[in-house]
Amino acid sequence: MDDPEGAAPLEPGLQVHVDDDPLARAGRLAGELDADLCTTVQDAEDLLTRLAEFPPLTEEEIRLVERSSERVAAAHRIVERSLDRAAHDVSERLAAVGTGVAIHPTAVRQRAAAVLAARDALGAAKERLETARADAEAEEAAALARVGNMTAGSSGGAIDDEPAPKRRRFGFTRRGRARRYEEDTSESTSLLQQVAAATDEAFGARRATEARSGLLLLLEVQRARAEEDVRVAERSWSDMAGSDSVEDVERVVQRFDPQYQSAREVAQEAAGVRAAATLVDRATQRWEETWRSIGYPAPDLEDEAWVTRMADRLTRAVVLVGGAVDLGDRLVAAAPAAPVLVVKPAS
Repeated sequence: MDDPEGAAPLEPGLQVHVDDDPLARAGRLAGELDADLCTTVQDAEDLLTRLAEFPPLTEEEIRLVERSSERVAAAHRIVERSLDRAAHDVSERLAAVGTGVAIHPTAVRQRAAAVLAARDALGAAKERLETARADAEAEEAAALARVGNMTAGSSGGAIDDEPAPKRRRFGFTRRGRARRYEEDTSESTSLLQQVAAATDEAFGARRATEARSGLLLLLEVQRARAEEDVRVAERSWSDMAGSDSVEDVERVVQRFDPQYQSAREVAQEAAGVRAAATLVDRATQRWEETWRSIGYPAPDLEDEAWVTRMADRLTRAVVLVGGAVDLGDRLVAAAPAAPVLVVKPAS
């Protein structure tokens, strides 16, 4: 059967497509669907080997496993946060009775946070300055263009385009001389008005440029101040932590606090941590029950990304053409949640 262009997402299972040029059609389908393209028997065999790393789950079973995995991960996050809070409280109590260290963990975290905040502020200052510079260049170019247009208009036709007055053969009367003087005066006034408007525009553009220059100067000062804040914060951090990155703040805390691990061990017995641990136990039991319900042993959850890789692998579309079409049924059995498209020649 042929597929309509722009159709809804493909359903899992085997689907046959017919085309006069099956190889070209298969290539287009693979690109549009981000699918695995198999053109030979060996290609299909290699894909079957990769699929064998995962159980052949249906689309509904994959969703059940994903939800169960998310519950386990959420329970572990709750326990970790509870343990961190409890360990912090224990460290505070140890420091209060004089068994802490000279550099308190809170001081280490505060210096790391100061570096990150200073870097964010510097990035924002640079972005504001770049934006203001771009706006200033655009406005200055537009103002110069307007002044140029007005100057060209004022000098273009007021004198050259006006026809010269005709000479009278007879003497001028006083009244005629007055009329011509009035006409000449009106022409000069119009020209002066246009020149004055162009001058005002030029001075207005210059005043706007001066205002923009003041804003740019202020933004440059703010950027320089932000750069200095970053240098001060980073120097303060390096004086304490040495060459360690601020992203490794917890490792620095452990290095300065020999009580850190013992504090976490003590915190394991805190009531909040024990209550959160029961969430992990229940989520793990549901994970095992989910796998028993679909007929497979529960995998180890140490690799948190395993479920994501499995779901991606088992639901990715497959396009078969040429000699690979003979393995279509085996691929459907190995990945029942994936669309398997077989492209055959029209003949």
